[in-house]
Amino acid sequence: MTQHDIDVTNLPTIAFGSRSPLWWAEMLTIMMLSAIVATLIATYLYLRISFSSWPGPDATPPSLLLPTICFVALLFTAVPIYSASNAAQRGERRRTTYGLAITFLLAIIFLVLRFSAFRELGFKWYSSVYGSLVWVIMGFHTILTIAATVWTGILLGIILGQKDREQQQMGIQINALYWGFLALSWIPFYILLFVYPAALMV
Repeated sequence: MTQHDIDVTNLPTIAFGSRSPLWWAEMLTIMMLSAIVATLIATYLYLRISFSSWPGPDATPPSLLLPTICFVALLFTAVPIYSASNAAQRGERRRTTYGLAITFLLAIIFLVLRFSAFRELGFKWYSSVYGSLVWVIMGFHTILTIAATVWTGILLGIILGQKDREQQQMGIQINALYWGFLALSWIPFYILLFVYPAALMV
């Protein structure tokens, strides 16, 4: 080794957090999805002020019970996935596995509840403006949640198959960011689609 050479043998092979290009790629994805969320919210508010009656006679708001249970189930997914992310960075394989498994189970429960909520809406996407917004927004969020659930299941399968590597540890951290976005983005939707119309009917 000459005096101009640098020994990098002891440097880490992968970086976490903002030091990783994958982290920035995920943040860019979340920003693009956030723009779609903002557009949907703006569309809802614009249409709301354009109608004197909301949600209208053809679209009675559903009961708050099932949407609220769905909302709580989605929020709870943030706890085990962030625990799994922290455990993965520390190399704690068992805690990582438990966190992913609980997240995957909660995601399945949420999706079952979400499809039940679709069936209980009592109106179709073509029934009214409000009905169209509900179906489009719920459909958009459900597709994103299905993608996150499949992604979590793949990561869990890799860990259970004893093939976890540093790349998977980074994947779990990015997966946690995505689940956090899903939970936070549903807060305004839950209020606008269910809480606000229900309050108007009182």
